[in-house]
Amino acid sequence: MRQKLNRGEYANAANELLRWMRAKGGLKLQGLVKRRQYYRL
Repeated sequence: MRQKLNRGEYANAANELLRWMRAKGGLKLQGLVKRRQYYRL
């Protein structure tokens, strides 16, 4: 993700954030899902 940011590929970097939406134990956090989707805009 850092490489994409350094190249100015901000939309692609925001898409990478979607890979990290889970807490310990693999639970998907709805608040984090909403925040990650907001960052993609």
